[in-house]
Amino acid sequence: EDLILNDRRLGALELRAINSGSAAAPVWQVQQLRIRNAAATLSASGSWQTRPGAVRRATAMDFELELRDAGGVLTLFGFRDTLRGGIGRLNGQIRWEGSPLRLDYRGLEGELALEVGNGQFLKTDPGIAKLIGVLNLVAAFVIFSADTSAWVSFKLFGLTGIFFAFVIGQTMFLSKYIE
Repeated sequence: EDLILNDRRLGALELRAINSGSAAAPVWQVQQLRIRNAAATLSASGSWQTRPGAVRRATAMDFELELRDAGGVLTLFGFRDTLRGGIGRLNGQIRWEGSPLRLDYRGLEGELALEVGNGQFLKTDPGIAKLIGVLNLVAAFVIFSADTSAWVSFKLFGLTGIFFAFVIGQTMFLSKYIE
């Protein structure tokens, strides 16, 4: 009921997985992974297996992150006071070489889609550059894909931050572009 990973209380965990394949080509099939907390629900399925021509096993996951409070998710991962609210979803298919327990950002490949609305970017120190760094997946929409489509509707509201009605984006990315 209370998954703790790297000192973070992620919430309730449901996991259903099986081992299949052979001794020469083992496959760990994740049939259902669900992590629920007050801010979001992550639902995923995937596998950890040897890909043709690869020496190491690779992880492939299809996922959907249903966001009830995107700011709460960022706070959970150490980015307090960067975003308030935010309702929507992030979904996609991601792949990397290695264990599902260790996400390899340098070898990450996949497709992502983001739809978030009704939130507020808060002031951060030292400014908007830090916010963009925190939300690097959103920035990846512009950097990694020629087919990028991203729309942002927002308004400035006094000195408290930027409100947004919605942020929508899609991208494909390959590990050779991530540094």
